[in-house]
Amino acid sequence: MRSSLFFVPACLALTFGCGVHAQSYDFSIDQEASSSELNFSLSVPFSGSLIGNYDADKNPEGTQTRSGIFGGSGNQAIPYSATFGISGSNQTVPLGDFSLDVDRPAGSAVMSGLLLDILGGQTEQLDATMTINYETFRSIDPDSIYFGGFDIPIPLGSVDLLLMNLTQTEDATLLLTVEDGATTLTGVVIGELMVQVMVLEQDLGVFTLPALFPIQAGLVENENGAELLVQSSLDLSQTIPAADVPFENLAFELPTIIPPGEFASVLVSGSTEEGVISGLFSLAMIADADNPACPEDPDLNGDGLVDGMDLTILLGDWGAPGGPADINCDDLVNGFDLSLLLSSWSV
Repeated sequence: MRSSLFFVPACLALTFGCGVHAQSYDFSIDQEASSSELNFSLSVPFSGSLIGNYDADKNPEGTQTRSGIFGGSGNQAIPYSATFGISGSNQTVPLGDFSLDVDRPAGSAVMSGLLLDILGGQTEQLDATMTINYETFRSIDPDSIYFGGFDIPIPLGSVDLLLMNLTQTEDATLLLTVEDGATTLTGVVIGELMVQVMVLEQDLGVFTLPALFPIQAGLVENENGAELLVQSSLDLSQTIPAADVPFENLAFELPTIIPPGEFASVLVSGSTEEGVISGLFSLAMIADADNPACPEDPDLNGDGLVDGMDLTILLGDWGAPGGPADINCDDLVNGFDLSLLLSSWSV
């Protein structure tokens, strides 16, 4: 046994100063301690035709639309152009998680796997309007004249913002600085912003847009884990590509103009053009990570003794990024683990 231990002090002296490897954390956002503000607007132009929902067999009492003031006869399609818009300002409670590998000697940290649910699993309501410009027409049931050639704003009430998620698409290396004992992380996370809106009981689908999410955070580490305090804002300004598939026969109640007070039931068909999202998402977030319990068990082969067999296993794994021989759970088999093993040597 003496021959086995003879070189240990020399090995310890040569390697004990190699330092601590990067510390890994799995963070979850503390919803009760986090908040955000969402200022959001969306504008999508579209064009096509509208027609009354009259059907001689299925809906003989429905609305008919006829081109011009006098209208002719039959149920006729009326060309239109329009812009749909939603806007609002909402307080939200974000939800999400991510991983962080902190390498203090290198002055950096790597953030990965960020999934941020900006709405916190909730549905937010926004105000909706439509501005429409059509050719002059009249309606039958109800009887009304719609003078065209100019923009007419129509309030649509509230629409549902179903989804707004930020998903990280590649690892982000953050700069780690220490000043007056405080650790700060700064950098940019590259990801995708996914937005989903429900309008008039119609799901407009999920818009997926590129996003750059700046990070400025204070990091506090202790024996129990870590806490990350994030202050950030995300510019939501993006263009929305036109939908690949046109929409058909979307039911809509069009307010009468002359005389007012009634609604013409029409079916709207058309296609969208490139739209615009704008706004700002401001975040004040606290995320927590617990250190997993470390057994610090130097009996590596589980025979009830700490002896040369365990020492052989440790030396065989020297320099490995974790594993059974990583007794202190710092993701590196080195002199710290050797010290723990020797201090527990069986008599």
